[in-house]
Amino acid sequence: ARGRPTLHGKVANALFDIIDQNNNNQITEREIASWMAASGLNPKDAGWMLEEADKKKKGYISREELIESEFCSFF
Repeated sequence: ARGRPTLHGKVANALFDIIDQNNNNQITEREIASWMAASGLNPKDAGWMLEEADKKKKGYISREELIESEFCSFF
């Protein structure tokens, strides 16, 4: 139904809250690397993951960018 959160949106919001360690509504490469290491993923991939999702090239990922990106399908 219109206006109801999608499963992708719910997962992306939950993932954002987990990765955003300092709760400033910005995910940095350091935070991505930390989350990846804790998840058993290669933290060296954090840079390209940030680059893929950071469409405005600000050096961080906003909540909206994460929801709009394919970031959640990277793992």
